[in-house]
Parts: sequence; C-alpha cells; structure tokens
Amino acid sequence: ADPVRSSARPSRSVARPPAPRTVTLEIDRLGSQGDGLARLDGQTVFVPFTVPGDHVLARIESRRGDGLVAALVERLTSGPGRIEPSCPHFGRCGGCVLQHVEPGLQAAWKSGLLSDALTRAGLGDVPCAPLVSLPPGQRAIAFTDNPDLSAALRYTLDRKDGEPTLADFTRKGIELLSADNPA
Repeated sequence: ADPVRSSARPSRSVARPPAPRTVTLEIDRLGSQGDGLARLDGQTVFVPFTVPGDHVLARIESRRGDGLVAALVERLTSGPGRIEPSCPHFGRCGGCVLQHVEPGLQAAWKSGLLSDALTRAGLGDVPCAPLVSLPPGQRAIAFTDNPDLSAALRYTLDRKDGEPTLADFTRKGIELLSADNPA
C-alpha cells in the first residue's frame, strides 16, 4: 500500500446541531426561499412565516449552511408588510410561502431575486419586463387554464378511502389537503 495514498476518507468536521433555545429576534429581510432573516451572535437565523419588521420569539432548532434555523414560537409585533394569508392551508402547504407578505413587498422581493441572479450572471444591464402578479386564489386557475403552464402545478392526485383526493407538497413532504380552497 502506498503510504501517501490512503483509502481512508478524509475526516470532515461535522457541525454540531445548536443547543435548542428560545430567543427574541427582529426580522431584517426576506431570504431567497421566503424565510425571514435575522441576526443572532453574528449568524443568520432563518425564521419561516415572518416578514421584515416582525419581532418574534423563535426556537433555534438546526443549522442551514452557515446559519441557524428557528421555528416561530410567537409573533410579538408585526412588521409593516404583513397581511392575513388567504388560504386555509398556509403554513402546512409547501407552496405560496409568501401569502403573509403584502403584494408590493412580494413584488419587490421577487424582482430583487431576479436582478441579483442576472447581476451574478453578468447580465445586470439586461432590461426586464415588470412583474405580473396574480390575485390570491387565482394561481391554480391560471395554471390549469393554460396548457403551457399546467406542468408547473405542484399538486398531485392521491387516494383516500378509495376516492381520488387532491394532495399538495407540504413543507415536509406530501400531505392530503382539501381541494376546497387551493391558492
């Protein structure tokens, strides 16, 4: 055996999960996946279902990259961009992660993501058409009425008690949901 080449895998330092703790945070901005972002001890904290300006009580639960992931325990005060979600499945469903965010703030966030991506690709000077938004409850209708977009739907059919049932991808997998009010 060649002493220089070892068959053993190089050791990787695995970051230990953070100690669970509850902290008070102020959400600064929205991250690229729609989670609210805050800072704690020099680290980014990802907090789903929050908006900039929210003051929250959150439980640190895990790591994501160089940051921490926290679960929302309680919203102490609401930021100015918060609205009431229109879909009863909001929070469980894996789609529409921004239903609690005011439409103008959503549009600015989405346009910022596109602008940042184009800039990183060296295309920062490419003009973009204005964002086209659909009102709540219209997304599924718009996709199903347009065959070019229907493949983008995230819904799937499943069976419950032998009957076809609409299922949606939730934040943690596939879950059967009522089809009464898909967003």
